[in-house]
Amino acid sequence: MTERTGPPRVSGTALPPEFFLRVMDDYYADPEEVRAFALSADFAKPFTGSWAGTHSLQRHPRTAEVFHELARRTGIPGKPNWDEIERSRLFWGRPSAGVFALLLDGQHDAIHAHKRTGRWAAVCYLSASRDCEGREGLRLFRHRPTGAFSCAGASREQLLRFREDAADPALWDLAHVIDMRFNRMVLFDGQYFHAASDGFGGDARTGRLAQLFAIDFALS
Repeated sequence: MTERTGPPRVSGTALPPEFFLRVMDDYYADPEEVRAFALSADFAKPFTGSWAGTHSLQRHPRTAEVFHELARRTGIPGKPNWDEIERSRLFWGRPSAGVFALLLDGQHDAIHAHKRTGRWAAVCYLSASRDCEGREGLRLFRHRPTGAFSCAGASREQLLRFREDAADPALWDLAHVIDMRFNRMVLFDGQYFHAASDGFGGDARTGRLAQLFAIDFALS
């Protein structure tokens, strides 16, 4: 696995230097096995949120191990919120951390930031290598009217405005783009405004397939 702290491609609008980002290529030792598991999963629309595609109803057996490994890479002290995630899974009957997310042709993600779903976000791209080539993976934005890159410290009124403005692309500047690559894991501060790249393909085998993690900590 190779790791770097900066994105492979950057636009003219630079993110603040304190932005946390880890790009880890060749993350899984056997990514084809993880992809095969994802392709065998059942998919359904999420209960909540703005995701235009579907999420898997099953998660990989190594999800907890990967979750804790990613949590260690943030360098944040405290206990990661795995127990809370497990309680949520048992209540809803669906996984959250480690879920496989599918976005197909004509489906688009909305610009958003993580406030309650886990500050630290990670995504691993599992579309076939040939389908990743030349595609964007993760897009990061600046809110043009306020100059804000993240929702950190925002008031309730400001959060409402960010959500309302998410529907208007003219109110956002593209700051960074992380290119899509098979078996690339991207770990970043989810408080920063971001969106998945556009969907493609017609099913799980040919579509935009990724594994998602959201992590929080009980700070000591």
